[in-house]
Amino acid sequence: MDALAARIADARAELARLEAQYHERENAAWLKVIAISTRGLAFTSPELVQHAHVDPDLAAALPTLSARRIGRRLQMLIGRTWDGWSVECTCHERHGRLWKIDFHTVPSNGDGDTV
Repeated sequence: MDALAARIADARAELARLEAQYHERENAAWLKVIAISTRGLAFTSPELVQHAHVDPDLAAALPTLSARRIGRRLQMLIGRTWDGWSVECTCHERHGRLWKIDFHTVPSNGDGDTV
């Protein structure tokens, strides 16, 4: 029975690892679409929703999200780097928070290895 419990624990750990990896990629892809669409400029969630009307790639990334839900998702992504992409809340303004997406490269030691 202990062997079965150990196998179940291993399977759950592997599932958690795969789910985290999936979310990492999904969040990175979402942030990349937003960053390309906003061209590195700061934006509010309502501005992003409006811009989606003229940007098909952005519209595909925000199919059913309201400005409020976009803001909540961005808020959840603050504080981590998602495959090089990060979210920053630069200030609060009358129409909501001002967001910015940045890309951070991993430093290299010159030999092609990351440090």
